[in-house]
Amino acid sequence: MEHATEARPGTASRWRTPDSGPVGDGEVLVRGPRVLSEGGEAVLLWRPDVHYGRRHPGYHGGASLAEVTVPVIVLQRAFTSSGEQPTGPKGWVAAPPQAPEWWNEPVRAVEATAPSVTPKAVTRNRATPAPDASQDALFDVAPLDAEPQAPTATERDVVDAVLATTVYRNQAARAGRRRPADTVVAAVLRALVARGNRAHRDTIAAEAGIAAHAVEPTLAAIKRIVNVDGYAVLEDDADRVSVKLDVALLRDQFGI
Repeated sequence: MEHATEARPGTASRWRTPDSGPVGDGEVLVRGPRVLSEGGEAVLLWRPDVHYGRRHPGYHGGASLAEVTVPVIVLQRAFTSSGEQPTGPKGWVAAPPQAPEWWNEPVRAVEATAPSVTPKAVTRNRATPAPDASQDALFDVAPLDAEPQAPTATERDVVDAVLATTVYRNQAARAGRRRPADTVVAAVLRALVARGNRAHRDTIAAEAGIAAHAVEPTLAAIKRIVNVDGYAVLEDDADRVSVKLDVALLRDQFGI
């Protein structure tokens, strides 16, 4: 979409020949055997808000980040035929889920705060009709009264308090060598507390740095630690992709 771009003289939208003028702001001179213009040289635009020639619905080419970046993703099996997790190349680590938080979490309305001004008399216009509730929306927007409250200092400190208890140390010791590190347990609990005690498992994994292939076993291991005597302190929600935390039960089970 064309919006507030700067037009400069030229024919091609995102590049020009070096003899058409000196390199200016937002431009870069490139040369080499892979530059297919005459003489193996070209001046490319790296600023996305500038173009040459007349306006178009969109522009391609140039040296902007979106044009020169080549995204690479390396895939490997989550488990070998023997059931072990492959180590991968030396120095490489498996990535956590990459979806942005807004992809899985509900989009919540934010009440804007405006500076106070002296009210003026205005002429009332016809009321805007309410949106049709039967129509599907691209994203579900939670009403303001459903917005989770920001965690208080006491709620944030509950995670540290849990990890400091004897109950937690005993539960962690029973989990064996494959138990997640205390820092991972703390990160998962804090991610839930910060989001009203419920979040998509990919959101939790991304914040806690849990590899995508290890999300399910890691959450299962954390449940074995915090679900003392089988009580559902941490459990899957009804949608089977979100996790919810019962903070009141967490306090009760760990005596804090």
